[in-house]
Amino acid sequence: MFENGIRFLEHFGYKTMKILFSLIFMLLFSLNGLAKCEGSDSGTIDNRISDQKKSEKKVKRTAEKAVDRNPTNLSGALRINGISIREFDFPQQASSWGIGFSEGLAKIVVGGKSGFIDRNGQIVIKPQFKRAGCFSNGLAVVEINDKWGYINRQGNIAIPANFDAADNFSEDLALVKVGELWGFIDNSGEFAIAPKFERAESFSEGFAAVSFYDKEYVWTTHKRENGKWVENFIDKTGKMKFASNFDGIYQKYNGGMALVGRNIGYNDGVIVENYFIDTDGREVWKLNSWYLTSFSDNLLIVAVSRDEKTNRDKYSFIDRTGSRVTEKAYDNLEAFSEGLAVARINDIEGYIDKTGEFVIAPQFFSAGRFSEGLAPVWKDDQSGFIDKLGNWKIKLTFNSSESFSEGRAAIETTFGSEFSYIDKTGKFIWKPTK
Repeated sequence: MFENGIRFLEHFGYKTMKILFSLIFMLLFSLNGLAKCEGSDSGTIDNRISDQKKSEKKVKRTAEKAVDRNPTNLSGALRINGISIREFDFPQQASSWGIGFSEGLAKIVVGGKSGFIDRNGQIVIKPQFKRAGCFSNGLAVVEINDKWGYINRQGNIAIPANFDAADNFSEDLALVKVGELWGFIDNSGEFAIAPKFERAESFSEGFAAVSFYDKEYVWTTHKRENGKWVENFIDKTGKMKFASNFDGIYQKYNGGMALVGRNIGYNDGVIVENYFIDTDGREVWKLNSWYLTSFSDNLLIVAVSRDEKTNRDKYSFIDRTGSRVTEKAYDNLEAFSEGLAVARINDIEGYIDKTGEFVIAPQFFSAGRFSEGLAPVWKDDQSGFIDKLGNWKIKLTFNSSESFSEGRAAIETTFGSEFSYIDKTGKFIWKPTK
């Protein structure tokens, strides 16, 4: 998903919306990158590293030309016509996610059909599903005849495919869609929270962000004539968490804090004031910068300055108090993982520690996050995995790769190919058959 925002923006004109949608979907779905299977983060494109970055950067540059990023008008999110891009949420139908090992099993794709292997590379559930997610709570979401359901570890249908869209389980509940509305089911397939939300996110730390009209909305006039737009958090009984609503929810709860926004006025669009709240809804601190990710290792990536020559933002980290942890700034940053973060300077990437110092010098065209002591990188005509000292541990030719999970990593060996799995020695444990 996008960075956890769930705002529906009817203020956009159709032309602007069409351009924005085209840019976003071109970036997310046309690049054939691998998407890591991580709990309920469906649709998250994580650690894609490939020569497709050229296309990605082109799309990003095109989007930036259309984006007004004036921090005096709006903090915390990109915006077009004054509206935050990050307020969008596109719940996914398991199209590009679910790669990597989870609960001892990993998805494979053979001839366009999805199945599952074990850690030894043995097929335990034969490829038969159009699309599939990853295992969580002992179940995996799969698509059958254009509907979504769940299978168990034996490949048997555990929850019938009666849903129009579905997500992986998170905190014992799964987000599913019936018609145009989202709700939550338990492991038995029974609704724990009936489908009644226009937008929703999976549970995190006991709460889920939801949006809906409290009465009928008249789409033909695009006015809230019969109700108001509600954005709030619910608990696992479906009860609203807070008495007052928000005008935007940008990040779900993480470490006891969530990022929300309120409209405070208009100036060529909606002006939003963003701030972090605690689990009681109290404001912790106001966010006055553009942000890139949710908190990771208790650090948040924010824009701290602007390069006058390139007219692009520079990024650094702040902690959970809102304090900047280093005075250094970079062209781009990725979230910390295992104490290191990818940082980009002058179109090359390396790894920094939490002081902001490079511990692995910038030298890579593209780099991914560390997991289980290794990170995927691409340099000149080389690709593979390095350790935390920057030493090559695995050298392989691939276009895309995921970080290691349960001792295995998914890689795409040729552009547009079905992915394979390797172990930490670089040995293939499974390859798709022709």
